[in-house]
Amino acid sequence: MKLPVECLNIEKWKAFKGIFPGVEGIHRIIIVHKCNEKLYFFAVTSQIEKAKLRSKNDPSSLVEILPKEWEGVITKVSCLECSKRNLKKIEVSVLKEMYKQSSCEVLGTIPDSIKQKIIVSISQSESFTENEKNALTRG
Repeated sequence: MKLPVECLNIEKWKAFKGIFPGVEGIHRIIIVHKCNEKLYFFAVTSQIEKAKLRSKNDPSSLVEILPKEWEGVITKVSCLECSKRNLKKIEVSVLKEMYKQSSCEVLGTIPDSIKQKIIVSISQSESFTENEKNALTRG
């Protein structure tokens, strides 16, 4: 059963699947920060070799996710590129409208093991300032 959009709980560490602005094709996204009516997220990709090439100057920004870590959501080894360049933004109202139109679905809260990997990756990434790291990793 799909919840009415008014009941949609959009917060940090929630995951969604759909086509999102700034991301090519259908992807799973993980919200890592919410500020006022803006959501900041990273996209999950299964194209690990391409991600490694893009992240060669900041390898600590790459988070690998195994299917056993997120059962029922990913079926093959995937990753997130947790660098400033890959941090995307979407308005809460846009995400709610996408949900209302069934162009995205809620995947739920991400597992703690993945959350911890993302926090470590952001903290070690060379692309964020200390203030940005603090804002993205707290809570």
